[in-house]
Amino acid sequence: MKDVIQGYNRCVFRYIKDIVDHIEKSGDAIDTSAVVSGIIVITNVYLMSMVIQCSSVYACTMTSKAVTIYIDFMIQMNNIDSNPASPLKLSSLDAAQFVYKKIFPTASIIKETPLMHPDMLDIHDNKTQNIVVSNEDAKDFLPNANNMVLYVNTANILNILHQHNIFVRNITNVLFKLPVFYNEKSETTEYYSLVINKMLHINSLIENIDFNILENIYKKLIQEQRNIHDTMIAIQTDIEYLKKYIDLMETTILKSQSKNTI
Repeated sequence: MKDVIQGYNRCVFRYIKDIVDHIEKSGDAIDTSAVVSGIIVITNVYLMSMVIQCSSVYACTMTSKAVTIYIDFMIQMNNIDSNPASPLKLSSLDAAQFVYKKIFPTASIIKETPLMHPDMLDIHDNKTQNIVVSNEDAKDFLPNANNMVLYVNTANILNILHQHNIFVRNITNVLFKLPVFYNEKSETTEYYSLVINKMLHINSLIENIDFNILENIYKKLIQEQRNIHDTMIAIQTDIEYLKKYIDLMETTILKSQSKNTI
């Protein structure tokens, strides 16, 4: 499970880093809405790739391709928008559709390896034992019988990855709010640098949470995100809001961990 979450986080932050690198080299002004749309696109690619192959390595490979394709399209889209004489107008929806058409035709439609899908198991004799173990326990399980079939139940993995996606999406929807992303002229560089660093910190905390309590922690985090507006309604500046928001997320994680370790 840790590899799956880490893989997703690496893809998201590689995408953000590549955009920041492009902005610093070119000086382009990029709408924050286009950046957020890109996070949605690469999230969908990662999730779909996990469903197809149930492999974090495969999902990272496909998502890395999606990152490159989306950013290249966004740069071209930005160049077209900056030319008032251009009759062609493109949007983030066009970029998303282009990525999906490029990525998913290359993906196998056949789910591989029966080890991940018990309905596809070939039972060689009636003495064969089917043993279901969690993803975290599988590496420690040492079967003694030669006729034992071991498969990993992936339902919980995909469910927790979905919860992590909701958590990250909620953060970006709230904190990626200044209209121009990481732009010196618009004075958003300091703000978005802090957003990125705080997101890295929170995600590093999550990556080290025990698999068995992850689902419960996500429920608490997402509920906290729903209630957070009433808690912080009096905060005036964007940076104060950002710091308070992340502090609340961190407090929720640490409290939940301590309760489960007592």
